[in-house]
Amino acid sequence: MSSLLETAPKVFVDEVFRPMIAYVYQDPMETTLPDELKEVVCATDANRRRSLGRIAMEELLHAASFLARDEERLVDAIAAYWDICSVATDDMSWFIDHVLDMKLAKKSKRQLLQCIAESDASDDARRDFFVIMMQSDSLSDTREQALKHLATMDLVHASAIHALAHQLRDKSKRVQRLAFITLLSIAPEMVVGHLESMLMTQTMGLLCVLGQDLASKGDHELLARLLVVYCTWPQHTMQATCSKLLALDAYPSLLLQSLVRDHIQRLVKPND
Repeated sequence: MSSLLETAPKVFVDEVFRPMIAYVYQDPMETTLPDELKEVVCATDANRRRSLGRIAMEELLHAASFLARDEERLVDAIAAYWDICSVATDDMSWFIDHVLDMKLAKKSKRQLLQCIAESDASDDARRDFFVIMMQSDSLSDTREQALKHLATMDLVHASAIHALAHQLRDKSKRVQRLAFITLLSIAPEMVVGHLESMLMTQTMGLLCVLGQDLASKGDHELLARLLVVYCTWPQHTMQATCSKLLALDAYPSLLLQSLVRDHIQRLVKPND
């Protein structure tokens, strides 16, 4: 198939790729075609991969129109697209917008998230999918499930840490709680290093506001450690520390006040 793609790309697309991928979407589990098509997509150059990915999406949208009443098969079709074309999807928001337009039910979205989690797509692709799904879906259950999958991955990436910081403002208390727990599981140096100053101040304040009601004693210790790193990185000066502590004054949290008070006490009496 690859040789035909190189020598006669239009013939390949019209007479091979489109009919084959349309057939795959009808019943992806009953054929070896997904592996063969994936091999072709992976073997070509980036521009052609992108073009094949968009053609595959056109066929998926067509399939979605007649699979709308059978969401289990529709999820299988979306998963087949992901398996074949995730390497061709350089705009994850574009892909997810199309998925959300299919109006899947809550249960079906859970199944799709699980399919993505279990796929052999790259860590970067799966992480991007969960981050954008967590930020975009209107169902709190979907945002929660996406966050749970995201939390199992390597989170030392700016996009993931930024997304978690924003989810502290989620309308769902459960999502807020998960974002809180997940952020505290990341090394403080990584959190502070990846968030610009203003967002880090907001994140520190929100963590303490949420922590006042949600946090355990262990969480309080993690928050205290994060506060120390926040105040001392990258500039370990008294002036920088005081400026950062003053910036937290806008957040009404007894926990935050206690942590700040303890930190100031350590600054004033470093040997105690």
